[in-house]
Amino acid sequence: MSRPAINNEKSDDLAAQVAAFTAAGGKITQGPELKQVPRRQRSEPKAAERPRPPSTPKQDESKAKKRQRQHAEIMRSYEGRLSAEELAAILCVSTSQVRKLAETYGVEILKKGSRAGPSAEQLAEMRRLSAENSTLRDAAKWIGVRPHTLRRWGDDRGITFGRKP
Repeated sequence: MSRPAINNEKSDDLAAQVAAFTAAGGKITQGPELKQVPRRQRSEPKAAERPRPPSTPKQDESKAKKRQRQHAEIMRSYEGRLSAEELAAILCVSTSQVRKLAETYGVEILKKGSRAGPSAEQLAEMRRLSAENSTLRDAAKWIGVRPHTLRRWGDDRGITFGRKP
């Protein structure tokens, strides 16, 4: 694949015209010269020209308070049963906002790492699996908790799990 040759006919004609023009005393320029525009001098700094008006309180502050009250009511319905992380997921707010609302409105939230113990369904399932002589690991997988947690729950309630032979 070869490149096509460049057609120099037009450039030769243009070069001849420019040479004739300059020989006749003509001057070639790129374009009109730009004039410098004088800048206006500032008498004072811009910030001092006009004082900033004081900020007005937002019109929607009452909406924010109303939303906080609504969130507090929702939190009261789960009082003592859910952690800040779980409530934050339900309310679509941050955990720090949940804690602040709980403190402001006197709502009790489950502390992180608190040991609430098994639910009634989990306790019944623990007893059934213990009677079937299931291993601790299998029972923990079935109930959906860690084996250490299941062992602690079982020790607190006198429930033991069998071992594989």
